[in-house]
This record gives sequence, structure tokens and C-alpha cells, in this order.
Amino acid sequence: MKSKMFMPVNFQSSLKLLVVLFFLGTKIFAQSPELTVKGDDAEKVRMSQLKVNVKIVGNIAYTTAEMHFFNSGTRQMEAELIFPLPENVSVSRYAIDINGKLREAVPVNKNKGKQVFEAIEHRRVDPGLLEKVDGNNFKTRIYPLMPNGERIVVIGYEEELSASDKDNLVYQLLSRYPKKLDKFEINVSVLGAAAKPVVSGESETEIVFSKWNQSFEASEKKENYQPSEKLLFKIPIQQNIPSVVMQDVGGQYYFYGNTFVEGAKTAKKTPASIGLIWDNSLSCQNCDLKKELDLLDAYFQKIKNTKVTLYFLNYTFEKQREFVISNGNWTELKAILEKTRYDGGTRFSQINFENQDEYLFFSDGLSSLSENILLKTKKPIYAITSSVSADFAFLNFSATKTGGNFINLNQANAQTALDKLTNTSLKFLGIKENLTLTDLFPMEGTSTSGNFSFSGISLNPKNEITLLFGYGNEAVLERKISLDATIQNTADINVEKLWAQKKIANLELQYAKNADEIEMLGKKFGIVTKNTSLIVLENVRDYIMYDILPPAELRAEFDQIKKQERDATLAQQKNNWENIESYFNSINVWWKQNLQYSKPKAVKSTVVNTRSNNNVSSTTLRRSAGVPAGFVSGFVFDEDGAPLPGVNVVVQGVREGAATDFDGKFSVKASENSNLTFSFIGYESVQVNVRRNNQISVRMYPNSHTLSEVVTTGYGTIKGDPDAALTIDEPVGTGSAVVIEEDNNVYNTAPQSTGRLITGSPVTVDIKDKKVGSEKLEEAVVVVGYGSQKKSDVTGAVANASKSKDISQALEGKVAGVQIGENVTDLNKGYLSNDSRKQLLIVDGQVYAGELTDLNLDDIESAEVVKDASRIAVYGPSGANGVIIITTKKKSANSVVQTKSWNPDRLYLKALASAPKEKQYDLYFELRKANERNPSFYFDVAHFFYNQGDVKKALLIVSNIADLGLENHQLYKTLTYTLRQWKDYQDAVFTAKQVVKWREHEPQSLRDYALTLEDAGKYQQAFDELIKSLEVNYYGEMSGQYEGVEDVILMDINRLMAEHPNLKTGKLNKKYLAKMPVDIRIIMNWNLMDVDLDLHVIEPTNEECYYAHPSTQIGGRFSKDFTEGYGPEQYIIRNAVKGKYQIKTNFFGETELTENGPSTVMVEIYTTKTGKVSRTLKTIQIDKVKENETLAEIIW
Repeated sequence: MKSKMFMPVNFQSSLKLLVVLFFLGTKIFAQSPELTVKGDDAEKVRMSQLKVNVKIVGNIAYTTAEMHFFNSGTRQMEAELIFPLPENVSVSRYAIDINGKLREAVPVNKNKGKQVFEAIEHRRVDPGLLEKVDGNNFKTRIYPLMPNGERIVVIGYEEELSASDKDNLVYQLLSRYPKKLDKFEINVSVLGAAAKPVVSGESETEIVFSKWNQSFEASEKKENYQPSEKLLFKIPIQQNIPSVVMQDVGGQYYFYGNTFVEGAKTAKKTPASIGLIWDNSLSCQNCDLKKELDLLDAYFQKIKNTKVTLYFLNYTFEKQREFVISNGNWTELKAILEKTRYDGGTRFSQINFENQDEYLFFSDGLSSLSENILLKTKKPIYAITSSVSADFAFLNFSATKTGGNFINLNQANAQTALDKLTNTSLKFLGIKENLTLTDLFPMEGTSTSGNFSFSGISLNPKNEITLLFGYGNEAVLERKISLDATIQNTADINVEKLWAQKKIANLELQYAKNADEIEMLGKKFGIVTKNTSLIVLENVRDYIMYDILPPAELRAEFDQIKKQERDATLAQQKNNWENIESYFNSINVWWKQNLQYSKPKAVKSTVVNTRSNNNVSSTTLRRSAGVPAGFVSGFVFDEDGAPLPGVNVVVQGVREGAATDFDGKFSVKASENSNLTFSFIGYESVQVNVRRNNQISVRMYPNSHTLSEVVTTGYGTIKGDPDAALTIDEPVGTGSAVVIEEDNNVYNTAPQSTGRLITGSPVTVDIKDKKVGSEKLEEAVVVVGYGSQKKSDVTGAVANASKSKDISQALEGKVAGVQIGENVTDLNKGYLSNDSRKQLLIVDGQVYAGELTDLNLDDIESAEVVKDASRIAVYGPSGANGVIIITTKKKSANSVVQTKSWNPDRLYLKALASAPKEKQYDLYFELRKANERNPSFYFDVAHFFYNQGDVKKALLIVSNIADLGLENHQLYKTLTYTLRQWKDYQDAVFTAKQVVKWREHEPQSLRDYALTLEDAGKYQQAFDELIKSLEVNYYGEMSGQYEGVEDVILMDINRLMAEHPNLKTGKLNKKYLAKMPVDIRIIMNWNLMDVDLDLHVIEPTNEECYYAHPSTQIGGRFSKDFTEGYGPEQYIIRNAVKGKYQIKTNFFGETELTENGPSTVMVEIYTTKTGKVSRTLKTIQIDKVKENETLAEIIW
């Protein structure tokens, strides 16, 4: 066994603590931050202290939360904190403790931040990184949490307070935690308020404000306290007096203002038809349904009469039905919305706007499986969300550009929300011309109602700004505001940063267009954006090495070192292009060797070479010296003198038996005068009488009348070359048997005996282009359960049925325990039961919805019936009455690969398998309650439905994985693998592209994307991405994760060029254009970063090719061993020899500490025959340390 360093993990055990820390606004948020700790002892990590400081100036509140996390366990641990923030709010402060002292974070490019964090993390030191992920959600990892140690994390941000009415701003803080805190503390300071803040009667926390100089102060401290309260207070404001603050920055005067704007309400035209698009994806499950239904109720009561068409949006976009709303009565529609089930990821690309007067779009704005883009429509869209974890910018932009409104139910009260639906909104139309004012935000066209804030730059210390508001393009309201830096200057709020935040919010409405400017602003002002993160490094040398400006406390030391060491060592940037030549040369030298394996020559011994007109030839041999008494050994050869593997050698009478190995060798216990029978499918049997010679050789000849055999197992169907050895599946399960044929009699020995094993209890019918009826059919043996019957009983019937072209007649009555027709007999664990259901039909690996009689016999290569318990394991209840597997002649020509069915031992799968088919989806929702955040659950259940032929439900269920983690590339890799295997290439291209977007420095991610583009028929783009995968830069510390993939990518490029000769290959040096085709190529990939998985290939000679034995006698070649990273590992052989290639994996464990479910493994198998390449993909999950896990087999 391979010796590796890893940390064992229980994938099923993790702790997600709902931590409501510090949210502002006019609503208690329905969703909360999640603290995720992985491992059996996850409960050992808890928040021990929470300190909240709030400072309010005008309508700006600056909040910081200092969180202390304590690990009372005995091992080093890691936690991940994901939290949402309100609309247009971003984190602007992040700090963690380094060596007991808080260190402030600095801005960095998002992708660079990931690379630096992971490079340093592999040194087992403690960097910190805070990122913005999908929507307005933020993520930070707390690492390491040492045994009996504490880590401190500080997060801060600014937010504009909303007005509850024209007289008051409102502030709300919700502090909840499921465990008691050692210490809890809150401090509030309100500067420049018109009067003393008033604690609302809704508040559950009582604090007392007192006047202190020019501010009002309040504080509260508690010990051994479990926060479960909210604090809500109102801040009086002066009516009709704008609040303005300014800041002089290098002769430019940044200003921020706030005023109350209330225009006359203008009712819009009542819509005759409404399209109600209801996002019922998994991510919307926690939306505030009551708030949403209350708004709809108020709206329908207001407009009274209309027609509503309901559409459900998740992985699909489906029209449900139309409803007539009469006199505000919408009871029927409401009942359906209340019972809506939320399932699947989201694809906005599926939305199709019909001809409705307006659309109400209820969603969180997160399209997890397509771009966040809506098709153009001339009808207004009212985008409505009650989700805290939402893409507010996308929803706002989508509504504004169509003339609709964005309604954030987290901030808008009921009346404001209804006004936005029923009235034409007052719009901000800009300002009166003033050339000394620049960079004013928000953008023109922004809807406003009540509180309106603005920010910009004045070139003069004193100025005047005139704000214009109106409907359409006509201004109906002006508001003049004076700017005076001498009296409005403040040091309490960073006005320049407030302006930057407003500009970023505006630019993010069209992120792709403005990405570069957003990054520049984020880095300049230390604001977390979609492409800017905040990072903390351990020491000044790290900042120098990775070329990141440190925080103020380290700046002097940083500058001094840089000055003294002008050539200070920077972190080494590498890419795989540097190694491409050496890898190519290595592969090319191997390929040019053109190793041709020579089978062992026949040994010089007496060869039985007799033929007769009977099925069994016989001869007599004498015993010879050199072999232990009581045993007979020797070799079996075919008609050409080549070793014949897999021949059954049976001692008559006592039924002792053996089988020849790859070299045709056998050894069997037999006494003198014993009779040995040698039998092999497709060959005449030979009978040998043993006298005194106990070392013999036998030559066997083909039987020209024999039909080749196909074997069905619980894993699927294998059909090999006519000359190939019959496949053996292990371990042997129910229905296994050793089948021995002697003198037309059938022997059926115990499964553990030596011999040829056939699992899955198949009944096989072969249909060949042969003259049947006029020729004698060989009495071959077919296993049925634990019994057996002669193959001629089945095959002959099929042949005789050829005149009617009806396959059902061929099988009718010829398969024990199975009837073809309406009344089906089910053979289940030895019991017979009758019902009216039909057998499940599988045609060329796909569920066939038609009738058996619909198939043309001339098109069929073989038909097999599976009847034992394996049918339930593989096909679920659909196979309860038997499974008929049809292989057509077209399919069988390339059918050489057998993949293992994904059938893990899960209780929920057993429950689904035992349920009636029509109730399985309902049961899935019940089972999901205990597995909602478990990626494996969706993976397993999706495969269950897929194996039953319900592809639509399978894709819907597996798409939930995209909603389990925000920007989680490991989960998206799992999705990509599965979608590729199921040939959903359009969605696979999107998921693979998203991974590249988040992990653009990873060669493996680019390779995945390239191969998915190839699947989708985009061959040139696939080639270009493969080249790019060799060019991307990464830090030297990550070489273990990324270096070595060149071996695999070179073969990808070589194969792609061979299959698509018209590619433009100018980017590639001509020396690399040499063609290097191989017969077999096997690649194993996985989705988790620090996982140690090993590919093993057992060749027909029983020689094992893997990382420690990379070259084999028959010419097998293995790539680099990846003990870190995602692989891939590769096996190739130029000239494959006949026989079985077993593809296995060893899983030694993983070192990654976050919660992403078990390792998802995808094996790619390429086989080339007569110049034609065939590919098979298989995806499974491995959740515990395991050796010799079979992934697939190839029969060559």
C-alpha cells in the first residue's frame, strides 16, 4: 500500500452554525450566515465572543463585528464563514489575528488572492482571504484553528440607512447564535442626530441612549449569554433639510448627500394579462414566502381583475396554467404557490417571454447553470426578491432597462413595494448642467421613492447641485442643494470610499463591460468586489514574495527590505509550457518503440491434437515425473499453437475443475485413470484420459457451428472479440455460478469454486447472420438464477422466429420464470409472482419506451434477460419484472467497454427502490429533508432516476448541486463530469466555463473546459483551450498540484488533431504535430484539490500498471502520480493485446478540510480500432478509504 500523508475525514459529519451577526435595514433577514466546520468533532468549534460597534453619521452607518472562534478539540481545524450583505453594500474592512495581534487586510485581484492563499496554505501557515461570491454574498476561511486555540476575525462595512418615514431613519441589528457566548458586547454612537434616537417597541434589546458631546451613545455588555434578540431604533431627521458631508482629497472635493424626495403618485395602466415567473429552484427555498404572497395579495386587491399565467423556473422553464383573477380573488393561484416545491438549479437562459402586458419576476437573481442574462422584451419586468442572498444588481438592471421596477422586500415596506407595482415610478433624471461637478451617482433613470442619496466630485470647495426628478423624460421636480467643504467637511466618514462604493454599484450593473474599472476601484479603496478580494499574509516576506502592498503597520519594513534588496526574490511563476518538450520527447520515444508483445511459445510436451466428428474428442496420456502426485498440469493451445486462456478443465465424476490462465496454463487435482474434459465456447471439446503422464498439452479447434456468447452482468453488457476470453466480474453476487459443459450434460458448481464466473444471472440470446434450422446448434450453457438451461433451447427459438421478425416469439417460454406479454411472471429471490407489468427494455444502453414487438429482428445482435436481484440494484423497481437488454448490430460493433454501475449502499436509495415508481419523486422530497446540504444525496438519487430512464428528473435533481455552494468549483466539477457522461453538453460547457472563470490558473480546469467544448462540437475552440492550459501561470509552491498534467494534455492535443485534421494548429510547434495513436487510453480525474487517488490498470497478463510500476511488458505506460491536486492520471498502450483490462482506483484519503462532499471520480476511456476512436465516460463518488475499487473493464 502506498504511504501517504493525509487527514482522515468523515464526509457525513459537519457542523453548520447559523450565525446572525450584524445586519442593518428595515427587515429581519430570513437567511443567515453559515459557519461550516468539517469533521466528527465539528461541534468543538464555537464562537466564544462577539463584539459589535456601530457608528452612525447622517444616514451612513459603519458597522464592525469582532468574532472570536474557539477550538476546544484536540486537532487542528478549519471553518468557513459565508454571509450575505444588503443591497449595494460591500465589505470594506477585514482583519484576522496573526501571532495574537490583529492585522488588517489589503486588496488584491481575486484570482491572484486565491493562488497566493492556497500556495501559502500548503506551507501550513495562517493567511486570511475574504472574497465576494455570487450575488451579494461573501466568504472567508478561518484557518488554522489550533487545538484549544482562538482566532479573531473582524469584518466591517458601511451602509446607507433607509427611511421608515419622512421623519426618521431606522437602524436594525439582529444578533442570534445557537450557543451561549462567553462575552457579548454592543456599542452604538450616533453623531449629528436632530434628536435623541428612540428605541422601537419592536426591539427585543433595551439600550439607553445618553448625550455625549455632539453624539448620542449607548452600550450593553453581557456574559454567558445566548444572543437571540434584535435591536431596532429610529433616528430623527430634520424635514426637508438635505444631509451633506464632504472630504478634500488632493484638491478634489468628494461629496455625499441624502434627501427625502416624494413626488405625486401617478397610477399606471392596469394590465390585462400578467406573466408570473416563479423561481422554484433550490436556492429560493428560503425566501420569505409570506412577504411575497402579501405583496401579491395587495396587488390583486388593488387592480381587481386580470389574467395571470404562472410559469415555474428552475432547471427548466415551464408554463403551468392560466388563472382569472376576478374582484381580487386569487385563492386558487395562491394555493398553488403555497404548495410549490423547490428543486433544482436555475437556468435563466430557458426563460421565454410571451405576449403578456407585464411580468412579475420573483427570484433571487442567481442563475447557477446559465448566464445571468434575460432575453429582450418590450414588456416591463418587475423584479421582486425577498432573499438576502441575492444578485441585487442583476435584478435591478433587468427591471430598469425594461421600464419596470426592482422591489427588494428586505428593505421596502409593504406600501412602498405596492406603490412600485401600481404607480409609475419617479425617476432620477440627472442634474442641471454644471461643468464643475463630475462622476455623479446613481445613474440616470434610477427609480426613487422617499430617501434618495447621491455622491460625486466637485472641482470647487463651494458649489451648488440641482437634482432633477420626473416621469419618462420630463422633469417635474427639482431639488437644489448647497455644497460647502468649509462647513460640511468630516473626518468621521470616508466620503471618498462612499463615492467609490456608489460608483462600483453602478458599474456592476454591467459587470462584464466594466470589470477592469471595478477591479481598479476595489483595489484602490480596499472594497471587496466580484474581482477584488481582501487578503492577510503572515509576514512581510510573503508580501514581498507575492508582490502585494502590505497594510500600514508593515509598510516601513516592506519599503526598507525592498530598498536594501533591490532584487528581492519574488515567488516563482511557472507554467507547463516550460516542460512540454521533455514530456513530448518522453512520450514520443515510448511510442516509437512500437512494442509488440509476443505470447509464450508452446512448451515441448505431448500435444493432444485429435479431432473427430463428435463434439468431444478423446485421447489417453501417461503420467510423467516432475509434477506432484495427485495433480495434472499443462497447457492448452488453439489451432495456431497460441495459448488459449479461459478454457474449462473438468475432472469427470468428481466435478473438480480449473481454468487456464492467460498463458493457457492449468493445474488440476486428478488421480490416475481420471478423464479430463477441456471445453471452451466456440471450440470443440476435448476429452483426455490420464495414465502415468501428469504434464500434458492440449490443442483445440473451433467449432464452425458455434454461436458466440454474450454475458450480461449487474453492471451492464460486455461483448468482446470472437477470439477474446469471456469476461469475469468480481465479486460474485447473487445468481453467480460456475458453468461447466461435459458431454452435453450441465454441471453447476458453487460460486466459490475455481472456474468461469458469470454474475447477474443472464439469459443470453445471440442472433447472427447464420443459416439457422439447416445447421446444428451447439449445446452451449446459459445460467438462469442458480439453475441453468441449454443455450440451444433459447437460441434455436430465436432463429426459428426469424421468419416472423418478432423477437418476443424468440423469448416467449424459452427463459425460465419469465413470460413476454401483458401478464408477466416475476422471478424474485426464488418466488414467483404474477402482475400486469411488463419487463423493462434496454436498447443499446438506453431505456426503450416502445414495445418489444416494435423491434426488427434483423437489426438485433443479441437479446438478454436479467432476472435476479441485480435488476433492482441497477434499474430500480422498473426492472422488478425482469430486464430485457437488446444490443443492435450497429451498437455491438464498438461495444468493448464495461463500466461499473453507480450503486452505493445508501439507505435512501433502498427506500426509493422499494417505493412504487409513481411515488418515488414524492419520497425524494421526504428523504431530502435530512440530506439537503449533502451533495452525494443529489448525485446518488439523480443516478437512480437516470438508470430508470427518467433523464429529465435526473438532470433536475443533479442540478441542485449547483445551488449548494456559491462559486464552489469542486461541486461544479462534479456537475461537469456528470453532465458530460449524460451527454448534456450545453450545460456542461457552462459549468466547466464557470470553473475556469473561478480557477483560471489551473491547467486541469482548462482541460476540462476544452474537452467539454469538444463534446459540444466546438473543435477549434477546444484546441485553443488545450494550448492555453499549458500556458497559464501558477506559483511554484503549487507544482505538486499542476505539474505533470502535460503528459495527458499532449495526448489530448494529439488525438484531437488526428480526429479533426482541419484544425488551425499555428499556435503549436510543428514538432508536436507528430501523430501518436494508441489502442487504449485511460484517464482518471477527480474534483477535490488535496485528494490522493491512484489509477491502477491490470492488464490481460495480470501485470499491474500504476504510479510505482509505470511500464509493463506488453507496452503499457503510466503518467505522473498526483498525490495532490485533481490528477489526472493516465494509462496508454500503443498495441493492446487481447484480453481484459481492469480499471481500478485506490483512495487513500484527503487533506482538504472544507465540506464539499465525497470525491467525484471521472474515468475517460478511449479505444481505437481500425482508425476509429470510441470514448466512454464514467463518474462515481468515493467517500472512504478504499483499495481496488473497480471503475470499468475493457475487453480487447
